[in-house]
Amino acid sequence: IYLGGDSILQANKHFNMVVEIEPTHSLGYYYRGLSSQKLGNKAAAITDYNQALNINPDLYRAKKALRDLGENIE
Repeated sequence: IYLGGDSILQANKHFNMVVEIEPTHSLGYYYRGLSSQKLGNKAAAITDYNQALNINPDLYRAKKALRDLGENIE
């Protein structure tokens, strides 16, 4: 929703709320990771992508995002 243009910070805040309210929401972590990555916070993005995979090991988008960041994925 907010991941384009100047709304990335707003998106990140919203995804923070999503994972606070529903800590098992794998896509919430994935999208927070994506917004963190777009904001230049690679470490936070990696943490969130890994958390998304802990919740849903089949989440292809998170695996791809980690590979794109140079992380080794099984």
